[in-house]
Amino acid sequence: MIVDSALYRRGARASGGTTPAELGALRKQAVETGDFVWVGLHEPTAEELADVASVFGLHRLAVEDALKAHQRPKLERYGDSLFLVLKSLWYVDADDAVETGEVNIFLGADLVITVRHGQGGSLAQIRARLEQHPELLAHGPTAVTHAICDHAVDDYQLVVTALQEDVDEVEASVFSVERTDDSPRIYVLKREIAEVRRAVLPLRDPMHRAAAGTVPGIAEAAAPFFRDIADHLVRVADSVEELDGLFSAQQTRGLRRRPGRRFCGPTPCRNNHQFGGTTASSAGTRSTAPLKAPVIIRNCERPASGSGAGSTPIPSPDANPRERPVIGE
Repeated sequence: MIVDSALYRRGARASGGTTPAELGALRKQAVETGDFVWVGLHEPTAEELADVASVFGLHRLAVEDALKAHQRPKLERYGDSLFLVLKSLWYVDADDAVETGEVNIFLGADLVITVRHGQGGSLAQIRARLEQHPELLAHGPTAVTHAICDHAVDDYQLVVTALQEDVDEVEASVFSVERTDDSPRIYVLKREIAEVRRAVLPLRDPMHRAAAGTVPGIAEAAAPFFRDIADHLVRVADSVEELDGLFSAQQTRGLRRRPGRRFCGPTPCRNNHQFGGTTASSAGTRSTAPLKAPVIIRNCERPASGSGAGSTPIPSPDANPRERPVIGE
């Protein structure tokens, strides 16, 4: 659906409308220098997006990507317009879950079309904030694009901070004196970190290109502001990689500490010849005894010798003994 649309002139909202006819009228009114139209859609139908595409002349391939969603963050050029895809992220602490949305931006000299998917990443607050600062909106579609990207990367940092708190909780549990099984939670959190990585890492290239001031359609004067976003994004990416490494280390330690995971150690052997070693006989000669075949015993006890004398059971190191091979005589 079309959530909001308006014509902006000298940074101020001039008029609005949501029907195809009203959108067409807005486009025709954008005749003065600096005029532009901003149309916001949320999970539009194919028909709704086709109507907008027809009014503003959007490229067919970009429209297909915006309709299907689930796109990798990217920046593409179609004729005189740009198509930017970025992910929106938010954290649900109760479920240790990172929820993902998507924002598609069509950027032209006199237009900004935003297509949003998912419940997060609402642009209403961004629009309201910009409308309170006409001096920002006076910079046109570039200012809108910058505000959306800046807000998205700020949300990435909030998600990473929440994940860091989870790392601290898991770390405290893993290193506690109690035997706890933290593997399920670590697995879930590693999966959520992978979701953050898929949003953060591909966006670095589009932001670096915008920061270089070499992307036609993005005002060169805005390069320093996009450079700030790019630097922030690099820090977020570094934090994501660090978190992933910490979770991997905790997962390894957590597996070692799982309750009931204990093993019988090797049974001490009285005679070296049990391993096929070389021993000295009473006559002073050297002989080599063959390696005895292993036998399976229970309760970690050595079987009695042939005479039945001198055999001493070895206590089981576990309340739940396991079968294991032991060298027999």
